[in-house]
Amino acid sequence: MSGRLNKQGNWLEEQTFFMRERLHYDQKFFNEPGWHSFWTTQDASYFGVWYNPKKKVVVTFCEGDESIVSCPTKEAFSKEMIAVNEFYGHC
Repeated sequence: MSGRLNKQGNWLEEQTFFMRERLHYDQKFFNEPGWHSFWTTQDASYFGVWYNPKKKVVVTFCEGDESIVSCPTKEAFSKEMIAVNEFYGHC
C-alpha cells in the first residue's frame, strides 16, 4: 500500500488489485454504521464510491483498485466531499 497527500491535503492510500466487485463493498459497508454510497452515473459492478462522515473517510473502488482517503478534520472531510461531488457529480 502506498500513500500520499491528495489535492485537498488529505491522506490517500491506494491498493491494487482486488478480484472483487462492488457488491463486496456494498455488503461490507451495509453492516457498518455511518457508511453511505455516493451514487454516480458511473456506478457498476466494477465501480463505486462510499463515505463515512463520522470516520471522515472516502473509499473508491474502480476496476479492482481501491483508494481510501482519510481526512483529519470535519472541514477537511467537507472539502473532500465537495471535490468528490465536483468530479463525479451526484445523481
